[in-house]
Amino acid sequence: MPTKESIKKEWDFSKNMAEILEVMKQLAQTQFAASKKVCASSFGGLIVSFDPVFEALMTLPESDVFIKNDIPDIGIVVTTSDQSFMGALNSKIVKGAKAVAPHNPCMYLVTGRKGTLKFRFNGDPHIGFPPIKEGPPIAALSREMTEYVIRQFRERKLGKLYVASAFSTSFTNQTIRATQLLPFSDLIKEPDEVQKRLLRGRIVQEAESKTLGEYTARLWVYNSLFYLFQNNKPAEYAALATQMEASHDSVKKVIGKLQIAYKRARNEKIDQGMREIFVSSMVAG
Repeated sequence: MPTKESIKKEWDFSKNMAEILEVMKQLAQTQFAASKKVCASSFGGLIVSFDPVFEALMTLPESDVFIKNDIPDIGIVVTTSDQSFMGALNSKIVKGAKAVAPHNPCMYLVTGRKGTLKFRFNGDPHIGFPPIKEGPPIAALSREMTEYVIRQFRERKLGKLYVASAFSTSFTNQTIRATQLLPFSDLIKEPDEVQKRLLRGRIVQEAESKTLGEYTARLWVYNSLFYLFQNNKPAEYAALATQMEASHDSVKKVIGKLQIAYKRARNEKIDQGMREIFVSSMVAG
């Protein structure tokens, strides 16, 4: 049976742990609010800004792999995190990524060491990239992944590109979305022949279709990845805060049980002392 001293020691440890978890939760909440401000722009606005370019590319007499193709292989960016307590969110993102095209050959482009190890363990085709970190590292990661994607498309090793990432719809709710980035023909409705003729009349093509397609794809993929990586961070902080709150509640329950156990052990020790005094007085009398 645990002694009063051992229960007190565990009780003190649990109280300290509860204080640490509360601080971590508040820190995650602060980081969530700060990262949300950075992600004020919408992906819809980014698409609208590229729409006229996509329409123009669809009118080119010669198509390009970035504009339209019949390659079955699919690239899926998986935005897993290396932060602690991200197991549940990472599992949701991986599940969302694998649901994109379960019957097609896929290459998973995984951010972070933890996600890469998960795909390696499962034997899935993948390539690892650095974790998503706020600030300049997001730009560097977006650039590195963009160059890889452009190379794979140009070599006809990939025909479509998706990004499975987390979005924080509220502080307590994170959703996983699969966003398609390539080819352009899947992103907008292809103009009919009349619309194409009208568009061609307003376009002066000064470069080859191949050059135009690759330049636009590089610009579009980089900006899209940058946006999606940025918006993944608030979801991470929200998930962390939620996990800290759940852990804090669990520790508080443990503290309550330890408090009761401590009082019981203390009372038992007092009762034992009183019994011993009573017995001693009886013997002495």
